Amino acid sequence: MDVNKKKHILKLSFFVFTLFFNCTNESKNNVSLKSIGASGRNKQIKIKTEAVKLLDVNNKGATKVVIPSDVFNSNIELNGIIYNIDLIPLETTSESIIGSIHNILFDSDSYFIHDIRNNKLLRFSENGKFLNSIGTIGNGPNELLRIRDVAINTEKKFISILDSKSRKICRYRYSGEFIDSKPFYYMVSEHEYGNNSLVFGASIAQKNKGIPLVESFRLILADTNVIPLGRAFKTPENSFIYATKRPLRKFNNSIYYHQPFSNGIWKVEDGVLIPVIKFEFEKNGFPDGVWKKEISTKKFKSILDKYMTFSGEFIMSDSIYFFRFFNKGEVSDLYYNKESEEIIYGKGIKINKDNPEMVLYRSPIGIGKNNSFFTKIEAMSLFSYRQAVEEKEIKNTLKTKYWEVIKDIKQTDNPLIVTYKIKDF
Repeated sequence: MDVNKKKHILKLSFFVFTLFFNCTNESKNNVSLKSIGASGRNKQIKIKTEAVKLLDVNNKGATKVVIPSDVFNSNIELNGIIYNIDLIPLETTSESIIGSIHNILFDSDSYFIHDIRNNKLLRFSENGKFLNSIGTIGNGPNELLRIRDVAINTEKKFISILDSKSRKICRYRYSGEFIDSKPFYYMVSEHEYGNNSLVFGASIAQKNKGIPLVESFRLILADTNVIPLGRAFKTPENSFIYATKRPLRKFNNSIYYHQPFSNGIWKVEDGVLIPVIKFEFEKNGFPDGVWKKEISTKKFKSILDKYMTFSGEFIMSDSIYFFRFFNKGEVSDLYYNKESEEIIYGKGIKINKDNPEMVLYRSPIGIGKNNSFFTKIEAMSLFSYRQAVEEKEIKNTLKTKYWEVIKDIKQTDNPLIVTYKIKDF
């Protein structure tokens, strides 16, 4: 073999080796995620594995909220604390009838009602007038099959629906006009919008098998094209299947996350987790770190039955926080004043003759206009109250403005929104 031919073979061999090495190296450092949505099945996104950060989940520096040992042995004292109570009937028509409310969101003088039973998203004015529905049920590219979760971008004024059956996210204007949709590249069950980002929550059942970058992680940070940028709270293999209700929430443009069965709440901000709340129990509190361990569902249930547990239900206003706790079938609520660090708590509500409006009180489920709390009350509950008054079983001590609403209520009416404020304590 002559020298030139030998040099040519060596060059060719080096080129093949280099190409092979580069391809192998690329496969280790880059991942191609395929869409799993009903639309866009052939779409793929390529991401660099090192770009998806593992977020720090430590709880150091969080505000400590101590849960008293008698939290389930006392009634909550809210008389004189709650004020500006308002009762808002949601208009009942053939188009706006509500089956079962899963979530209520508020922005720009509108309430958005996610009716999970009827698979609808309805919009009402702040006075309760039905305005429009959002999204159409069907198999079309601009249609939905199952509304799993709803989120709002308050800056750009659009509402987003996570469709778990079609495996896509659809965005709409408040008026109901369709904007666009994006397919899933990994399974999630909740979402919230940051300024230029998306934050996803995934249930334990949705472990994203085959996608190591996000497999079994409960919290996923992504850009607006759903490309993952960060992950946190990995669920161990073969672990329990219990979860808490809506651990991912947004209040006053801040996104918060509670890792189910942890004793903490974090704020998601600028691609990092900021510890906000750390619960400590005077007695019989749920042990820290259970969520990190591989525990069977049966064993976990036995642990759950033994301890007081944060339910995962919380509200974070600018000044007052609300938390709910479980203990062997009992429920207790706790309010925390951010400024004074005082707490009010109990499993029942004290009602006296000086504050009869407390009969309208229900635990808060969201933050409305001017930082007020809002909740819902079933029409049947007020209908029963009206009957009791009319049949002289109880004396009507409510103000005229409330009675004017209640006296015309029907059993089949939609639920009513109740708004109120809480004074500093």
